[in-house]
Amino acid sequence: MHMKFMPAWYLLYTKPKHERRVAEQLEKKNIPLYLPLMKVKRQWHDRMKVVNMPMFPSYIFVELGNHGDYFESLNCDGTVCFVSVGKESARVRQDVINNLKLVVDNGSDVEVCPDNFNAGQRCVINEGVFGGQECEVVEYKNKQKVIVRIELLQRTVLATLPCLLLAQS
Repeated sequence: MHMKFMPAWYLLYTKPKHERRVAEQLEKKNIPLYLPLMKVKRQWHDRMKVVNMPMFPSYIFVELGNHGDYFESLNCDGTVCFVSVGKESARVRQDVINNLKLVVDNGSDVEVCPDNFNAGQRCVINEGVFGGQECEVVEYKNKQKVIVRIELLQRTVLATLPCLLLAQS
């Protein structure tokens, strides 16, 4: 990373299955991070189990305040690089992080989908820590779903939110 540093959220790419290990190291270095997890059913030989898996395998959102945090993040065992667009590390907008947290913390039937959705109905969240925040609602598999678009990963996160949280904007 060169030129002028911009404090923001960035996307860190890790070795496969190293997300939690890298997240632990970042926490020890007091570097803010967000590793969204989702519940996934896994079949063991003798039973079915629900486990928390990273929503975006090999990716962690990291909030960098300065060059030092950038280099400390890259110095974690299991880190590969920051995702970049051209020659610059790609920044993730704060509203994307907020919407992702809203969906992960309050949603049900959360899933990540590579499909490209047409623009949905704009709604405003009525209550809770994200009250006043805008979101987008689409119909998917005959259900109303809130979506969060993660352009950098070319993915859409879908979740069902309680209807009383939403109002059309």
